Amino acid sequence: MATITDVARASGVSVATVSYVINNGPKNVLPETRDRVLKAVEELGYRPNLLARGLVRRRTDMIGLLIYHLSSPFFATVAATVEAHGHDLGLHTIVDGERRFRTDGKHQGKLSAWPLDGALIWADTGEDLSGYLGEAARLPIVYIGHDRPNADCVTIDFHDGANQALSHLTERGRRRIGFVTTQSPAQVTAATEGRVRAYHDHCAAVGSEPWVVHVAETPSVRDGGLAAGAQIAALPPDQRPDALFCYTDLVAVGVFRGLRRGGVRVPEDISVVGFDGIEEGRFLDTPLTTIWTPIDNLCHEALTLLQRRIASNEGPPEQRLLKAELRVGGTS
Repeated sequence: MATITDVARASGVSVATVSYVINNGPKNVLPETRDRVLKAVEELGYRPNLLARGLVRRRTDMIGLLIYHLSSPFFATVAATVEAHGHDLGLHTIVDGERRFRTDGKHQGKLSAWPLDGALIWADTGEDLSGYLGEAARLPIVYIGHDRPNADCVTIDFHDGANQALSHLTERGRRRIGFVTTQSPAQVTAATEGRVRAYHDHCAAVGSEPWVVHVAETPSVRDGGLAAGAQIAALPPDQRPDALFCYTDLVAVGVFRGLRRGGVRVPEDISVVGFDGIEEGRFLDTPLTTIWTPIDNLCHEALTLLQRRIASNEGPPEQRLLKAELRVGGTS
């Protein structure tokens, strides 16, 4: 592998001059000298060592992304979008997508081992990841997805999105709306997450008892949704809800399949609404009604804020709330 010294020798300049060309400064280089250096870089196949360059510049242009469940199309899209926007901004993204982040302080994650400039983190509100992050916890951090008190965050208004879904179902004449969720029974009882809180508020407003089905995330969310749909389909018609609001689109996809296999018509017998707006929902036999979330805008806003914090980590935390949008398909 060619080194910066090889490039300097081939172009007849000093190592410092090669560095100025590659880094666009801090000193100017004559155009003919720059062309000679770039020609040598191309001919030798030289690639700058990011870590070594970072030691000199005290910036590596490397950021971390801590995010759940990369097997999920939604989170995979978030990760791919962060990488794409980061690349456009000259940033290299290191992704840690473990299924569960251990917060006992005994196990540090991937990001703790890299010389990062900052990190984006998708974490539930209040979840303490300092032990898992290790030294990375000292970096400029922007939380994404869920709100984070007293921290920089770019979040999605899950509460408003859920209200849009529930209002839509009510307007369609649905009176007994069930909630199919991956949240644990304890989390559903606490009702702190936006979708959960909106559902409980809706039930209180219309005077109905909450009708909640908890879906396990293993072996997969789709499997859990499929099982839930089959169980609901097996109930006598007068004991079923007439609509189901699902925590995510993946849950809704499984529920849809389970209901259909059980002989339930969607939406004639039971309406189904998801949340996320993943591509998979559009390719059901009947396109899924969903709450679409602005992933592209979320990632762009978060990266812009993170870049600003890396440049100057001063000033009060910024919190930005992005609106989700009802997109009506054929399942409602």
